[in-house]
Amino acid sequence: MKKKTVVLLIAAAGIIVIHFAFFTFRPYSEAKTLEIPSGWSARRIAQMLREQKIIDSKFYFEFVSFVSGTSSRLKAGVYDFLPGRNIWQVVLLLRSGRVKLFHLTVPDGLTAAETAGVIQKVYAADREKFIKLISDAQFAKTLNVPADSLEGYLYPDTYYFPAGTTEEKIIEMMVKRFFEVNGPLLRNSKGRSGQQVVILASIIEKEAGDAKEKRIISGIFQKRLKKDMKLGSCATVLYTLNQKSPVRITQLYYKNLSVKSPYNTYIHHGLPPGPICSPGRDSIDAVINQVDTRYLYFVSRHDGTHEFTATLEEHLKAKEKWGQP
Repeated sequence: MKKKTVVLLIAAAGIIVIHFAFFTFRPYSEAKTLEIPSGWSARRIAQMLREQKIIDSKFYFEFVSFVSGTSSRLKAGVYDFLPGRNIWQVVLLLRSGRVKLFHLTVPDGLTAAETAGVIQKVYAADREKFIKLISDAQFAKTLNVPADSLEGYLYPDTYYFPAGTTEEKIIEMMVKRFFEVNGPLLRNSKGRSGQQVVILASIIEKEAGDAKEKRIISGIFQKRLKKDMKLGSCATVLYTLNQKSPVRITQLYYKNLSVKSPYNTYIHHGLPPGPICSPGRDSIDAVINQVDTRYLYFVSRHDGTHEFTATLEEHLKAKEKWGQP
């Protein structure tokens, strides 16, 4: 009889504890983000959660962790704790390992340095380390990139990753995504190397403000290459200038067109030695599936579109019309 009474009392106590674990809520209404360090015991975690007012009771947290068999299965990481969660829900969250994910969106047409800046703002990554890795030929080789630099291969997309993700891992994710999206196109590159396709696509990405014009501009550039004409891309000159300038340059002057650099396609024939940004898929597609056009020149209308012309005489008139150097 006494044994039965003890069992009943223990069961009743358990029910009371579980009741409080389910229905005792935190005494605040704001969400909090908190990092659970690796190797911490349930007791130590409970202490921190109580100090941060995420739970009301260390005892109930430890008890629920124990009876649910999760005391040794609480996972480290950065978590978002939403208001109104009871202790049981907090325990389940830490057991699940559903850590906070950083949300990174990289738009088309950014250089590697600009991409590093975007990542640093979202995730507080080491910008200098990121840029150094981009220029590491050995690192590029491990990622199967056919170049000494990863410029052009950081695919513009939206990424999610947890705290603690290294700069190497972020770059690896972006390069892997590049080949997932563009692999089929690059395998059908019609006699061009993958690197040549990416270089030309990066120039098209920067030159074409209107996506509808990308295949036309691609056709013009490829026509110039066949004729052994200089590409004459303002985007390559801007890339050169911005590589050396601490302040972003967006306006070109006539004197800039003679800047000495292998990337300056106003003074050098053929393609520059590497991509000038990370192109989107439609720019790579434009290289593979260009429009065969009678045009040989184009001038910006300053609204994202261009005026296309077939002869040098028409081109010079268009430049004068739109105030181009």
